[in-house]
Amino acid sequence: GLELDLTTSYCRRTIQEEEIVSFTDAIDAGWEDDPAFQTHQLSCYHGAPIVVDDEPFGTVCFSSQDPRAEAFSEAEKSFSYLIAQMVGYEIEQRNYERDLAEQEQTLEERREIYRAVIDASFDLLFRIDLDGKFTYHSPGVEDLLGYTADELNRRPFTMVLPDTETEEAAWRLFERVLAGETVEE
Repeated sequence: GLELDLTTSYCRRTIQEEEIVSFTDAIDAGWEDDPAFQTHQLSCYHGAPIVVDDEPFGTVCFSSQDPRAEAFSEAEKSFSYLIAQMVGYEIEQRNYERDLAEQEQTLEERREIYRAVIDASFDLLFRIDLDGKFTYHSPGVEDLLGYTADELNRRPFTMVLPDTETEEAAWRLFERVLAGETVEE
């Protein structure tokens, strides 16, 4: 969660290069003129980029003012890379869930407006989902069909039809609608 001026940190190179950057001694590595060394006097650095939605987001990094005696191992590099990948994934997931919640809120608000307009404008209206089940109906439908909202909700629209032959014909028409045809019957 630490935020630093990118121009004075080694993380800028990790982000620019989009790969792990590590060194055990800044002076031995020729980084003594780097603004990060000049500002923070960090001799040892190991950082992996965090990428969110294919864009640089930050880094997972480890640093020390003291040089490190041994080079970073491949296992240590892999570990930091995996941690950065996991952090990026979690941030993407959090962003996705936030965006989804906002979209669901907007959709629910639109549904409420739709219902209010329909209830005020039409006597008979119902909506069915892609499985042919009732998801909404105006109050007049209950009076006409004799079923309550609880009895209709999530039930197949064919339940209100008089016989098997009519149900089969209705399903055929419904499948044509799902195929993109305009159907009048």
